[in-house]
Amino acid sequence: MTDIHPSLEFLYGLTRLGIKASLDNISKLCSLLGNPQDAYRVIHIAGTNGKGTTAAILQSILSESGFKCGLYTSPHLVEFGERIRIDDHKLSDREAVDLIDELRPLFERVESTFFESATAMAFLHFARQKVDIAVIEVGLGGTWDATNIVRPMISVFTPISHDHTERLGYDLRSIASDKAGIIKKGAHVVSSLQQESALEPIERRARDLECPFNYAPEEIEIVGGEAGFRGSVVEIYCRRKPEISGSYRFSLPGRHHWDNIRTALTAVIILQEAGLTIPDAIVKRVIEKVRWEGRLQIIHERPLVYFDVAHNPAAAAVAADFFREQFPGAKIRIVMGIVSDKDVNGVLRNIVPVASDFTCVELPTHRTLEPELLAIEASGMGRPARVIRDRWNALRTVIDESEPDDLILIIGSHYLGDLIRLKYLT
Repeated sequence: MTDIHPSLEFLYGLTRLGIKASLDNISKLCSLLGNPQDAYRVIHIAGTNGKGTTAAILQSILSESGFKCGLYTSPHLVEFGERIRIDDHKLSDREAVDLIDELRPLFERVESTFFESATAMAFLHFARQKVDIAVIEVGLGGTWDATNIVRPMISVFTPISHDHTERLGYDLRSIASDKAGIIKKGAHVVSSLQQESALEPIERRARDLECPFNYAPEEIEIVGGEAGFRGSVVEIYCRRKPEISGSYRFSLPGRHHWDNIRTALTAVIILQEAGLTIPDAIVKRVIEKVRWEGRLQIIHERPLVYFDVAHNPAAAAVAADFFREQFPGAKIRIVMGIVSDKDVNGVLRNIVPVASDFTCVELPTHRTLEPELLAIEASGMGRPARVIRDRWNALRTVIDESEPDDLILIIGSHYLGDLIRLKYLT
């Protein structure tokens, strides 16, 4: 539609206000809107990696069980409306424009940032559409994130590692302490497998607020499994609810998703114990078919092209492990762009061992690392690297040059997300 561009241009323009370590703006905004975030139950998810996938699993299970379920995630890959979903429906262009235009005077009055404004839009949309429950993903950190005015029934933590260190701190304990700020009195707490220095602050805050703590690896044991390049099968045993034990097929590739499954399942068990009707058969069916774009997603065949949003060392290591396991000895060509404030050296250190060469691109943001600098870093680690600034031209060039059995990995940033459109163009 023609009028979405100026409306979204205004919204995106709010990025000039940066990120504010305060809940004042979002609290003012939502107070002026009647505190819509209090109109429904909330599952709040923080972590470094796996937040979106875990959120998508939970939303899909709740929706399939008959609940009207909102889902708020960030950032988007292609369209703004991906951030705000209800059941299978993302926010339409018309709905996005109407919300922006309606709320613009409040955004200007409060001087809210882009993320604060988008968060208020999501909270209001969910309330107006009368959702039963919403799954809300933290944007950055936890304590001062704009989403942290919700009163969750469950606070979920996916694996925590180093990212946004300039804001959250350089040691894992500091990062986890910030994220633990989403725990509120009265909530249940669920955590994925964590390093001890990340787990301790979460357990401590849960204990201080007298919140039941549920450590997913202790609730659900992974007793076996088989990972494939298009998906996997995982065998689980649930001590708390043995009847859900057994074999689960999962449509997303990579062993790292097994932890996301058991984290989501632990949260589902808590919801069931709280009285929500969630049939076990639906849980299993949803896990077999759930999709979440941008996570080792195949967007082209022969050569196989994977797209992954990995932009920190831990996520890059996960991607490298996947290729190392699934395609030992294969030629893996990398198309990469990354923003300048990421741990570029750390990401490259983990991906270089499986890479044959790099094609470095420019991202559509002022925060992009110049591809020439990225190429220098990659070549300094012993891999051929070149620059093709335009990301679409780069991808088409690498595909045209590659043999059918080669592999291509697009990696480094959500800003490369529009390249997933390739699957619709070929």
